Amino acid sequence: MKTKHSTAAGVIVVNSKNGKVLLLYKKRFGHWEYSKGGIEKGESEVTTARRELKEEIGTKNIKIDRTFKEIINYSFRAEGINIKRTVTFFLGFTQDKIKLSGEHTKYKWCSFNEANKIFNHHNYKMLLKKVEQHLMKKK
Repeated sequence: MKTKHSTAAGVIVVNSKNGKVLLLYKKRFGHWEYSKGGIEKGESEVTTARRELKEEIGTKNIKIDRTFKEIINYSFRAEGINIKRTVTFFLGFTQDKIKLSGEHTKYKWCSFNEANKIFNHHNYKMLLKKVEQHLMKKK
């Protein structure tokens, strides 16, 4: 069985006005997620994360908190290939209106408690908890 390795970067977006977290719904996979995407040749993790935000939610107006950086690993199967993915997540803040690309069919701003109930994946719940702890320390 063929295995491919892939790297990606993303941002956990928090509304700087009300403290809610942004969730994006990917109909193709039937789950809620954070903004993320594959790192292209010559891109840094932060550059990828910013590009993905522009593509997926239509904004460049994001303040990235580089003191928050978390890495998750997971595997999935696509088109008969096992894929092992490493994703680096940053924390970002915006108040901009969201303009979804065709990649996601809907979005919602949720409290941390609501988001924790919505997520199916352990990794996303763990990231959410780490963001919450990070924000508490900064207060």
